[in-house]
Amino acid sequence: MLALDYIDDHNKYERVSKILATIGNDLEAADLWRKLQDLGSHTVSKHSVESSIIQPKTIGSDWQQKKQQYWEEAFTLYKQGQDYFSFLQQAVRCDLKEYEHSKVINMVEILPASDCCEKCRELNSKRISLDEALNTMPIPVKDCGQGFCRCTYIPIVE
Repeated sequence: MLALDYIDDHNKYERVSKILATIGNDLEAADLWRKLQDLGSHTVSKHSVESSIIQPKTIGSDWQQKKQQYWEEAFTLYKQGQDYFSFLQQAVRCDLKEYEHSKVINMVEILPASDCCEKCRELNSKRISLDEALNTMPIPVKDCGQGFCRCTYIPIVE
């Protein structure tokens, strides 16, 4: 039985459906469990959450669709004053995974937003390998002075 089968409120069901459809194995079950608790669902068992994580089947341009879903969830949580960072980070990771899938891009450059904070400004024009970006995730900046980091990666084709 899936986690969704235990949720009694339709609005919670819709939000959890969206989370489960977009996160794949990118987030740990514990993170998902915390998100479900934030939704206020007291009838979801941790075991059902762990057993319902979906294997992602995203390739090529599907990464942009997945990115949009993560970004929308992050922004919704941000507006509600809830922890959104893991979703924002996954949205940015989708760009990197799409670059990786291209098999052409090996380097990226960090491009901060025009009205970025000092922490983001320090990363301006920094070039790093795609592997390093995926492993260290320097953006989004967790404690961005703007609140919701809008830095992005620019692919470098050499």
